[in-house]
Amino acid sequence: LELRGLQQRHVVAADSLEALGNANPGLLTVAAGLAVEERWLRSHRAGAGCDKMTLAMTLAYAAALAGLLGLLLGSFLNVVAYRLPRGESLAFPGSHCPSCETPIKPYDNVPVLSWLLLRGRCRSCRSAISGRYPLVEAATAVLLVSVVLAKGADNDVWLGLAFALLLVPVTLI
Repeated sequence: LELRGLQQRHVVAADSLEALGNANPGLLTVAAGLAVEERWLRSHRAGAGCDKMTLAMTLAYAAALAGLLGLLLGSFLNVVAYRLPRGESLAFPGSHCPSCETPIKPYDNVPVLSWLLLRGRCRSCRSAISGRYPLVEAATAVLLVSVVLAKGADNDVWLGLAFALLLVPVTLI
């Protein structure tokens, strides 16, 4: 039930009760039931029990977490989009330079940041690494943040996040 419609019915029921002069006890029960239902709806809506600042902070934290998660998962989705069509394993070997096949060290595998610090080049052979990698990582982060901002920081967000994460590699392949 919509809260506004509930309030309107509550007012109508209260006016009717007053007009009948308490002649109909059944109407009194309906009005009391509507008041209880209204209080329940107010206390169980998203963000109930917290002020606007707390709700905004919660949403900000959820968006920041979604952005971080988006960067990390975007890095993995790059691997999926690159290796899956080639029939390669997603787990082995670890991340490596496409040119010299030198394994990428963990500190050189930080999403977006490492690519920027290395200026888009392999640390070993200095060959160019595609700009697609940081773009996909950043785009995945933006998508996940957008889903959180659109859906809020509650249980409704999970399906949207899963859908966005599914679409990224499908789009790239």
